[in-house]
Amino acid sequence: MGDMQFRESFQWFNDRILSCSATALVLSGGGVRLHQVIMHGCRPASAYHTVTKAEGPIILEIDHRPATELLADLVGGDSGLTFEDYGWFITLGVNKGDKWGPFREQDYANRMCVGVDRKRNALVMVEPDLVEGSEIQLMRRAFDFEYIYTETRNLLAAIAADGRRPLLAFYIDCAGRAGAYSGNDQEEAREVQKALGTIPLLAFTPG
Repeated sequence: MGDMQFRESFQWFNDRILSCSATALVLSGGGVRLHQVIMHGCRPASAYHTVTKAEGPIILEIDHRPATELLADLVGGDSGLTFEDYGWFITLGVNKGDKWGPFREQDYANRMCVGVDRKRNALVMVEPDLVEGSEIQLMRRAFDFEYIYTETRNLLAAIAADGRRPLLAFYIDCAGRAGAYSGNDQEEAREVQKALGTIPLLAFTPG
């Protein structure tokens, strides 16, 4: 995906320009180990609901109701949002941890809606993994730049406590969290950069 309008992307490899390709970086030997932290920045904003009809990445029904109809009720009529606003705004989460336990961000897989099929009152998702029977929650985004910085520093502290030294940082950010879509004048990746200091950073991030 080249941008948020799903235009074609291109990669440069040696003397060729490629599309629909990926570049891989393999680190091996020398006791290289991966340390990671999940920073979704989303929290549940509804009770649990169930996908009752889906076709690939298209969610047709939730709780046996047209998907957009149920989402409109959850979002609320005073939100000012129309169906056209759902793309890159509506986020659905799947709790893979204790359903009734305390909220743990790392237990959630969050999926973004990228558009609406008005003829079928359906949500068009990026991934096709929200199938019939999937329990979901409407998620709200929580943009806390201090949290991003602190979690990155905590990860570095844990690495140091393990007696290891960071070689490379790798950061993947969601396009739906871009400043342009969240009303922010800065990007989360800047907080990651500040926290890392001089550690080399390879990032997939919007903005």
